Amino acid sequence: MLRELTVRENIYHSASVRLPKTWTVTQINKFVDDVLEVLNLSHVQHNLIGSETERGISGGQRKRVNIGMELAGVIPVSYLVPIAFLDSTSSLKVAEILQRIASLGLTVVSVIHQPRYEIFQQFDDILMLIPGGLTAYIGPTAFVVEYFKELGFYFDALANPADILMDIISGKGINAKQTITPAAQVELWLSFGKEWVIKRASQEPITSIGLIHTDEENTKSSKDLDDIASKRGSSLFTQVVLCHNRYLIQQYRRAGSLATEICVASLAGALMGVAVSAQNGELFKGIVVSPYAYITPSTQEWLIPQLGLLTGMACGLAGAPAGVKVFSEEQAVYWRESANG
Repeated sequence: MLRELTVRENIYHSASVRLPKTWTVTQINKFVDDVLEVLNLSHVQHNLIGSETERGISGGQRKRVNIGMELAGVIPVSYLVPIAFLDSTSSLKVAEILQRIASLGLTVVSVIHQPRYEIFQQFDDILMLIPGGLTAYIGPTAFVVEYFKELGFYFDALANPADILMDIISGKGINAKQTITPAAQVELWLSFGKEWVIKRASQEPITSIGLIHTDEENTKSSKDLDDIASKRGSSLFTQVVLCHNRYLIQQYRRAGSLATEICVASLAGALMGVAVSAQNGELFKGIVVSPYAYITPSTQEWLIPQLGLLTGMACGLAGAPAGVKVFSEEQAVYWRESANG
């Protein structure tokens, strides 16, 4: 996200370019207010994001702003977010927020690594993958421990079941039925997949938790999504205006950088001026004597490459400060926004 903008400005921009074309500014502002409230960001909505050198909001709040920027697009079908790089308390808070979002009717798909058990319990269904992308388990979270107990795995009553499950799918679980050696890990992983297929084949189809749909349902869903997508997102002109206004805000809040750009551009212009100052304004030559020499069409041949070189240097110098900012710090923002359409 752009660090010079406030929490609200980042979320508002995302909403403005991705919400339905028919929404008014008042409706967009109301929706942004709701997003800020759901994510518990209302009290810091006018705070700058900040950076490594400038004080801003906390790391947990930044993660929630990221969620808010995606939620601002009102994705109706699925919502993906990784819960990573946060301490356990902040991760739990994010998981609780995601559950509140799910209660609004959105499907939340989240990637989690080494979750505390309270976070693990926030999810209705879970998909556990083993090396090779094979499925070790897919279904209700409430049944996953019992499933692996049936396979002979031991769960310490004092340990976090989620951690034990991570150990199991990485080949380090304690199994009463067999001893797991490094050489046997691949066989074990393959057996997980086979066990799962056998287990599910003897039970109710997984359609009960909405993971498998018929071709007719998929076709209808695809048409619905295409219809929604065609009515969403602002026009190209509106996007240009919004990005232009956003950049003006950035420049206003980076007064030092703006001053540097002006100084560098002035220096570049001065270099060009000094280069031709010795000519006293006469950049042409000819057979016509003074004062008619000024109207001759013949240029000073040695001056052409010099001016070309200096013009290139001047353009490079004038654009360098802004270019460094855009093509390094803001490159990730470009990737994110272009991926969102």
